[in-house]
Order: sequence, then C-alpha cells, then structure tokens
Amino acid sequence: MNSSAYQNQLLSIMQGIKVFSVSRTNLADTLFHVPLENQEQGKIASLFSNLDNLITLHQRKYNKLFLSFKLIWIMI
Repeated sequence: MNSSAYQNQLLSIMQGIKVFSVSRTNLADTLFHVPLENQEQGKIASLFSNLDNLITLHQRKYNKLFLSFKLIWIMI
C-alpha cells in the first residue's frame, strides 16, 4: 500500500481540501498487487520468520546482559 503505483491511484480519487477521504466504491476499484507465485510468497514469509527469530535472539541476549548488570549493581 506504500508503493508509489498504489498511491498514484489514490491521488486521482481522493476528495477533500484539508482532510482527504476515499469512498468505499472508489477504493474497491483500485488495484492492489500481491505476489502470485507461491515461491515468492514463501520467500517473503521466510524473510519475516528469520527477522522474528533474529529479534528473539537479540531480546534474549539483551535480557541476559541486563540481568547480569542488575545483579552487579545489587551486589555493590
């Protein structure tokens, strides 16, 4: 939805001066492109899965470091 092609479609059907709106009917007439091939969808899903795993690993590392730091301050 952030692609310039989709936003250009919206520009031609937006209404309003200060606040823009798009009617449901006009919005239904816009084209929204999604990957059609399962292989491409699988690659995208794999990317997000890998990112999720990486975030989890970094969160665990942060938690261990923070706990160690917190224990050191309690001992002092």
